[in-house]
Amino acid sequence: MVVRFQCSCCSQPIEVDDEWASKPVVCPYCRKTVTAPTESTLKDVGHIPTAAAVDDTPGLSTAPSVPGVPSAEGPAHPNRVAVVAFILACSLPVMAFAFARLCAVHEPELVEIQERTEELLANGGSFLGATQRAWVEYLEAQGGNPPTWIITMMLLEFGGLATWLGTIICGIVGVCRPRRRPWAVAALVIAGFSTVFLCCGGLLGAGVG
Repeated sequence: MVVRFQCSCCSQPIEVDDEWASKPVVCPYCRKTVTAPTESTLKDVGHIPTAAAVDDTPGLSTAPSVPGVPSAEGPAHPNRVAVVAFILACSLPVMAFAFARLCAVHEPELVEIQERTEELLANGGSFLGATQRAWVEYLEAQGGNPPTWIITMMLLEFGGLATWLGTIICGIVGVCRPRRRPWAVAALVIAGFSTVFLCCGGLLGAGVG
């Protein structure tokens, strides 16, 4: 059995299962939340739009949008942002592995730069100034142009940071929406583990090397 009635906001004829009588539902036309009546107020079945007409409306499906608060014909919020968060999160371990692997392969160069930085610090230089000077000296020794591996490392570093921030933002937004919430939760968990990995100094990369 179904309850047929007109949306109180847009006056479009809609229907819901009788189990949702006297409960809030989401109109598939105006996306407003309305309360379904206890019984049908539209007696003429011909006034109810056919399934084909409903399917022509973009973004509609027959699944409820909120647990306990169903849509009259489909969800009001598909929560695509949760899917985006999950995709971004899945790219984080890949980028972290590539960065760690790159560090492991070029460990001798990085150790050389680190030793030069420590030497400059021992002579009374600041950490930022010593680090910058050590890198400048290394690049000058390479002819003034940064090697490909350094450019790749910088792209992975800044790209990883941007991806991590995007994952956190999209994950938080996705968690606040009902549908596909587990995708957003999984994205935040992956982002958290990626943060722990990076804070541990790239143990994976050291192990690979």
